[in-house]
Amino acid sequence: MMVPMRWTVVLPFVLILLLVPTGASAEPKVGDVIQIDGQVVDGQNRWVSHVEVVLEASRTKFSLRRLERTEGEFLRMPVRTDDEGRFSFEWRWDGHHNTFSLGVGLEVQRGGRPDFELVEQLEISDIVRSGGPVNVRLEVPEAGYLRWLRGYLEGKATADEEKIYRDQGRPDRVETSDHFRGETTWWYFDEGEAYRFRQGRFDQVVHFDPVPDPVPAGG
Repeated sequence: MMVPMRWTVVLPFVLILLLVPTGASAEPKVGDVIQIDGQVVDGQNRWVSHVEVVLEASRTKFSLRRLERTEGEFLRMPVRTDDEGRFSFEWRWDGHHNTFSLGVGLEVQRGGRPDFELVEQLEISDIVRSGGPVNVRLEVPEAGYLRWLRGYLEGKATADEEKIYRDQGRPDRVETSDHFRGETTWWYFDEGEAYRFRQGRFDQVVHFDPVPDPVPAGG
């Protein structure tokens, strides 16, 4: 089912682990079904379950009047990953849409309106235009935040976590300690602050000189 959806982009880069074209190399015919399958994983190759993957299709063309490429209206098809982070789409080639991407995130409510918090996006236009099938392994470096956001939307966040989230907004990174069970740290690199929680209760805030977001880490 195709549904309209507003997007909030929170992470601008794309990281592809595997994008394997197989099958035909010519543009498909109108009515041909293109299979798009994949799996969402984090930086440690662990699957990311029960998050939304959205297939976005649009038409890109060159405008002689503007002397630049323009995009038309988007169509978006959402699915939710299963227990092992897998997802599947069937796109019927219509001869009109020629630009395609996959987005990973969660549907949220902002100001009483549905929105989509996009955490990762992957361009797949070339392989879809070749007729597919498409087989994608999509890595989400900020899976820690995505998992926390899923719990927050399900009412599983603690009172301390909710307060920091309301006051500070989306963290740049959520890290889980490898040494202390139940300890997580929320990093705000531009602000130079890191909020540490133990078993969901606020423990301390660490201040440092603001820095650009370093190389993304897994969830």
